[in-house]
Amino acid sequence: MPCCLVPFKTSIYTWAPRLAYWQTGLYPIFAMGFFGKARDMYSLQKQAKTLKKELKNVQIESEVDGMTVLLTAEQEVVSVTIAEPTWNELKNAEFGKKKLEETFKKACNKGMKKAQEIAGAKMKGIWGQLGVPQQ
Repeated sequence: MPCCLVPFKTSIYTWAPRLAYWQTGLYPIFAMGFFGKARDMYSLQKQAKTLKKELKNVQIESEVDGMTVLLTAEQEVVSVTIAEPTWNELKNAEFGKKKLEETFKKACNKGMKKAQEIAGAKMKGIWGQLGVPQQ
């Protein structure tokens, strides 16, 4: 009788169930399944980091009423530009500050929406590997 199958007692009642378990092949599948999942998660994590670097290099331009906002696909504002005629109009208007704030908010929201769409399209492959259902 092999010593690895009889760790505590030398009774048939202690080693026979373990032998049957090993003979079915279930234990190696379970153990490999766990480590296989860990390896898959590590590779997905590497892909996500690579994707994040790619998104940092993608720039999105959003223009509303003469105001242009430049964003990265990570939703970070890079620059804000106001056209000269628009600036003169807002400067001389009675509610220029409020209109400027509203225009800035609209331009940022428009750019952020585009950034989310681009990031979502790039993330589809990673979500598919995780088993998350796609629409």
